Amino acid sequence: LGMYLVALFAMTAAFFALYLVLGVHPNILRAESGLMLELSDSGRYRDFVQHFIVRDHNGHYTPIAFWFEYQQIGLFRMNETAWLIRNALVSAILAGSIATFFTNLWATRSAWSWIVGISVGLVVVCQPAMTELLNWPFMALQGMCMSVGYLAAAALLRTSRTERLTWAGIAVPLALGYGSMHFFGAGLPISLGVIAAAVALLWLRRTEADRLWVSIGLIGFALIVTIGHAWFMLQSETERAAGGLDILVAVQRIGTLTSEMLRAATVGMLSSQYQ
Repeated sequence: LGMYLVALFAMTAAFFALYLVLGVHPNILRAESGLMLELSDSGRYRDFVQHFIVRDHNGHYTPIAFWFEYQQIGLFRMNETAWLIRNALVSAILAGSIATFFTNLWATRSAWSWIVGISVGLVVVCQPAMTELLNWPFMALQGMCMSVGYLAAAALLRTSRTERLTWAGIAVPLALGYGSMHFFGAGLPISLGVIAAAVALLWLRRTEADRLWVSIGLIGFALIVTIGHAWFMLQSETERAAGGLDILVAVQRIGTLTSEMLRAATVGMLSSQYQ
């Protein structure tokens, strides 16, 4: 754990230095970020709760993440340095989660697999489109959603290679998959994809599974809470008035990346059965 924390600190410092060199300026007043700052400055906490906690906001039902975002905005306000550090931390977490996923694609982890994983993570996070995305503080939630999704896929790969399939090995990726929905609306395809991959894994290794019915129950529970969460996401009055669901736009933003991530995870699981 200590090694991972040191690596996270080092990567955060590196991203912060990179953003300073590139002259990145966080777009603090953009859309939801600006609205939360306005609500915080005017002391309208009840309005914040009404818009972001008790119901969905533009197809995103993430009350816990919204609450933490509101607290950070009240603390950082217009301090660009604080926001750059926060964005650098999110970038480091995203790069680390991508590295973890790609490292777990190998049947046996080595220094070479970590080098490849870290390189891929840095290439993804350092591209201009990602830098622009994280330049808006509110979009850090999407970065965290993607991070949790990659960790869920990595957990599936690790579970697929254990000698005996346990209910705990199934529970971890399911929890991570559903957890992605608490950061961004696009966590829906991640959670559903993890559930589908868990079903495939359990079917392939059903004769080796420990407490099979417990694992089946966990998958069923994950499906129920995912569908229930999705129902809250689709209740936006703005979306109903417009006759469409903005959540589809959010899903498209991350859908391709998620499908490729889970496809690779499934291929890795299947290939591990024949090694």
